[in-house]
Amino acid sequence: MRRALVTAAALAAFGLAAPAMAQSADSAEDDLDCALFTALEAGKTNDAETRNGILYSMLYFIGRWEGATGRKIEVVMTERALTDAAARSDTLAGKCAARMMDFGDRLDKLGSRLEKAGR
Repeated sequence: MRRALVTAAALAAFGLAAPAMAQSADSAEDDLDCALFTALEAGKTNDAETRNGILYSMLYFIGRWEGATGRKIEVVMTERALTDAAARSDTLAGKCAARMMDFGDRLDKLGSRLEKAGR
């Protein structure tokens, strides 16, 4: 439940609501864009819980990107890339918000199942 609230707070901070998109349609480039976007958004909030929710999403996108490309994120998450992502933040917000919400919902459901199983 807490993760869903964190995700909802993060999305409220973006001022977005979008339907969930299928993961299979997302490319490694989409994952990189969302990793950059979430890195920027995490730095904009002073609320620790919201920032943590955004950082969980950033780590998710980084893991997907590194897994798909076999490359290290520090090679591409440069100041120039972050500046470019900042210029595209409105577009990236729309592109990434639904994916963040989907990830948060799935984590919330997993947590509930594990809690019920006594783990």
